[in-house]
Amino acid sequence: MVNLTVILTLLCSGLDIGGRVGIAFPTGGVNRTLRSGTTIGLQAGYSLNRHRLELGYSYFTFPGQVSVPYELRVHDVALAYDYEFLHRMNWGISAGAGAGYSILQRSFNTGRETGRTPDIHLAMKVIQHEGKSRVSAGLDNIIFMEGRADRPLLTYIPMLRVEVGYAF
Repeated sequence: MVNLTVILTLLCSGLDIGGRVGIAFPTGGVNRTLRSGTTIGLQAGYSLNRHRLELGYSYFTFPGQVSVPYELRVHDVALAYDYEFLHRMNWGISAGAGAGYSILQRSFNTGRETGRTPDIHLAMKVIQHEGKSRVSAGLDNIIFMEGRADRPLLTYIPMLRVEVGYAF
């Protein structure tokens, strides 16, 4: 009986998969040497009324300014929670937060450096519902903590992106 209840709950709520595209902006010390770059990604989410839990992957790259052979690539995996605080019949506005893990690769000419770091996501989205499927557009800030333990430094990368999720 419990298994049937779990299956019915999953079917009646929103399990969705989809993709995302957008643009990311370098900030802090890296914005002097890098230009804005595109971001692409995949997501899988589970929605229940106004609540949504999402597992997402994003890839974005920042090319060097002008003709400098410099590039910064970021692979990010994050688990985030969104709450739709303004909910209407076919649209809403949500705020979310989550934790992620990023692999950063920096290359200049033939040299390459790789690093890994945990990060925090803070997001605000406008959502349009079509049944259980959804389209959203919004701002996602990825916050990296770096520096020494006695004096941490926060670096953030804001992204404007559009997401599409198709519900089963």
